[in-house]
Amino acid sequence: MIGNEFGFRAESAEVFKRVHRLLGVFERPLRARPSKTYSLATRDDKLTLYRDCKYITSQSESGVVIMRLLAEMNRAAVEATTRFAVHAAVVGDDDRVIVVAADSGGGKSTLAAALLQQGLRYGSDEALCLDDDALVVNYPKPISLDPWSWKMLGLTADESFSDEAPFAASELGAGYLEEGRVPTDLLIPVFTDGPPSLTPLPPSAVVATLLQLSFNHYRDGARAFALSTRLARVMRAWHVEVGNPIETAKHILETLS
Repeated sequence: MIGNEFGFRAESAEVFKRVHRLLGVFERPLRARPSKTYSLATRDDKLTLYRDCKYITSQSESGVVIMRLLAEMNRAAVEATTRFAVHAAVVGDDDRVIVVAADSGGGKSTLAAALLQQGLRYGSDEALCLDDDALVVNYPKPISLDPWSWKMLGLTADESFSDEAPFAASELGAGYLEEGRVPTDLLIPVFTDGPPSLTPLPPSAVVATLLQLSFNHYRDGARAFALSTRLARVMRAWHVEVGNPIETAKHILETLS
C-alpha cells in the first residue's frame, strides 16, 4: 500500500474472504516482516480487531469492525508513505487522468464512483500519490460511500454496513488505472441542488489546491512546491457544481472530451 507492507489474518474464512474482496488488489508475496499486522478474531459473537496483538475494537456489527480495519490501514499507509500525497480521488482512461480534490466529506468519493460507472478506471478515492517525476502512483483502496451516495449511485451495501460501506472497483464495473500517468485535470467539487456545471480556473488553483490538501507537504516543502508547480503547467483546473452525481459525471466527460 503505497510503499508500506502490512500483514492481515483472520480466524474466520468467511471474514477473510470479505476483507480479501476489498484488499486483494494489494496482495503481494511477502518480502520482509510487515511493519504492522492486523488480525480479526471472533470472541463471544463479536468481531475483534487487533494491531500487532494490541486490542483496537470489538463489535457485534461486523461491518463496523471491517470499516475500522480499513480506516486503520489507510491511516497507517498515508502517514508512512514517502510519496507526495494529496487528499484526492484519481480516475482516468486512455486519454486523461482526472483528480477530484476535496476535504473529507466534500464528495470526492461519490463523484469518483460516478465517473467509474461511466467507464473510467480506478486509481484511488483517498490520495493522489506522485513519484518524483509527478507521475501517478496508484492507491486503489476500497471506495467508502455513505448511504446517500450508494443509493444515488444505484448500489446496494451489505446489511452489516450502516453509516458507511466500502466498495471494490469491480463492484462499480471498473478496472484499475495504469500507473505512471500524468494527471490532466483537477476537479474541485461543490455539491448543490442545481444542474451540473464546470467553470475553468487559473493554473494557480492547481498549486494552491494540491498544497492545501496535501497530507505531507511539510516533510519536504521544496519537493512539494516543485511537483505542484510542475503539474500546474500541464493540468486544467475546474470548479464543479455537483447536483445528481451520475448526471454530473456525464457532464464532466462531455466537457473534458
